[in-house]
Amino acid sequence: MTQLDPSLFLASTDSLNNTDPAILRLFLVRHGQTNANKNNILQGHLNTSLNLQGHSQAQLCGSRFQQVKVDKVWSSDLRRCLQTLWGIVVGGDVKVDETTQNNEFAVEQLVEKLEAAAMENNGKFEADKDPETGEIAGDYGSLDEDISRVKGDGSDSGSRTPISISNKFRERSMGPIEGRHIDDALKYAVANGKNSYRDFGESKHDFCDRLFGEVEQNVVDIVANDDSTKNCLLITHGGSIRALINHFANDLQYNMNPKLIPTDDVVKIVYNTSITVIDVFKKDVKDGKLGLKSGIIQVVGDTKHLGSQVEVKDQRIR
Repeated sequence: MTQLDPSLFLASTDSLNNTDPAILRLFLVRHGQTNANKNNILQGHLNTSLNLQGHSQAQLCGSRFQQVKVDKVWSSDLRRCLQTLWGIVVGGDVKVDETTQNNEFAVEQLVEKLEAAAMENNGKFEADKDPETGEIAGDYGSLDEDISRVKGDGSDSGSRTPISISNKFRERSMGPIEGRHIDDALKYAVANGKNSYRDFGESKHDFCDRLFGEVEQNVVDIVANDDSTKNCLLITHGGSIRALINHFANDLQYNMNPKLIPTDDVVKIVYNTSITVIDVFKKDVKDGKLGLKSGIIQVVGDTKHLGSQVEVKDQRIR
């Protein structure tokens, strides 16, 4: 790895804000918990909702961004990611853009999507019932007060954060095993002559091509057109984050932060609402491509906002 100035490495996760105009900091956040996560169900492109704990996790995660000037927000279009985004926006008091610009989603469009889901649950956040307690995540609260908070009074409209939502940030589609328990998926694979349940659905090549292409194009566009952008937040999925970590660590050969990443075991499924931080050196983004060895993986799967560091025990689950 390239020898870097030690001051470029984050010393702790207490302060995550990037103020260096030469660096683009990417925050990769996995969506909050769903009942499928809780019960070892493979989701893929299933449009599942957060459960009660997932909504709470999202707002706790948002508290980590209260001191971060988030310049742009990107999100998967699946409901669990949009609900997580909303929790982060509310919990982090992030003011989002109210006008549509350059194909980016305004706050009204995000709210429209969430309100449509809320209509199915008496005007509250639509979500699954917890099978054990019977609690509904919709009981977490109404949208009205939060919408008012996010929009503010309009006096700070020049500092609002644009949101872009894309299906290219989705998890890998898993075809016929989506909605199955992991053990059932394994049996299904054997019964259908496959070596692995991963042999179903979208190929690894197609998945990585669309995901990496979308992330890298967004980075390239920022560097080419807007040098003022320093912090970007992506709300996506466990498999997507693992693939991105692998891409930056192995394909692009980014440096690891030795202060905050104690082992080489960084390519993994991270926990719900965990925060992964990757710094891209803008000067090395050339000819529409990210440069080799031109950035730092600062943090992987940090869950300090949940009270402790939490890891996914079964790495087969998405």
